[in-house]
Amino acid sequence: MKNRVAFTLPQLLVAVAVGSLLIVALLPTLQSDHATLQRAICTSNLREIGVAITMYANDNNDCFPPGYVRGLSDWHLIIGPYLASSHTTYSSGPSRNPVFICPAAVLVPPAGTIITLTYTAHRWMFVDSASQCGQPPPNLPCRYLRSQVVRPGEVAMVFDGCQQSVTDNTTFNALACCDPITDARIAYPGPGNPNQPEPAGPNADGSGSDAGFIRWRHSNNNGANFLMVDGHVNSLLVGQLLRRNLRYDP
Repeated sequence: MKNRVAFTLPQLLVAVAVGSLLIVALLPTLQSDHATLQRAICTSNLREIGVAITMYANDNNDCFPPGYVRGLSDWHLIIGPYLASSHTTYSSGPSRNPVFICPAAVLVPPAGTIITLTYTAHRWMFVDSASQCGQPPPNLPCRYLRSQVVRPGEVAMVFDGCQQSVTDNTTFNALACCDPITDARIAYPGPGNPNQPEPAGPNADGSGSDAGFIRWRHSNNNGANFLMVDGHVNSLLVGQLLRRNLRYDP
């Protein structure tokens, strides 16, 4: 009979130690790959959203969807039918289409809330419902047309947004439109130097004061994804987004 070969205790301990070292060495790479995958899914989501916005505009006299229809709906619900979603109003039920949720976002919301939207839209281009035109932030148009954008590859229309639950205590969402970002309410070129970096602003989830700001949730909270009007997506770090990228074409 052949003798079975067995590990001695010292050999076993050495094997475990070597395995542990390999795991420690590989962990940063695995984490980096996971973050890269999340960013890739997020950019893919934004491209799909861009196609849906284009289809909506084609069917609605070249208009961007309204950012809010007060108390009734917002842009991500309005373009829902172009993304196989049947929920078009707040009362028709929460839209949990994964296209509107970035996998790098806060996916475990506070108790009693759900997540339906982690992207926020440009305040001026995605204007309020027609009943709100002419109202602040200042003198909003009734509708804004894609053809008014003469820099479609440069202007961001949808991007990662800070999540909060102040405006709706049943959800933990990004604000539908980036109301507090001043440059999204200024016509290009605007005052000062439009080539200056856009201020990062608050960059946290859960505070009402952060609602409507860009959420730099990628690259260790230093990067965000931006869907441009022409449909391509830019992944930028803080300091790479310029004021001109948010200022609308009059």
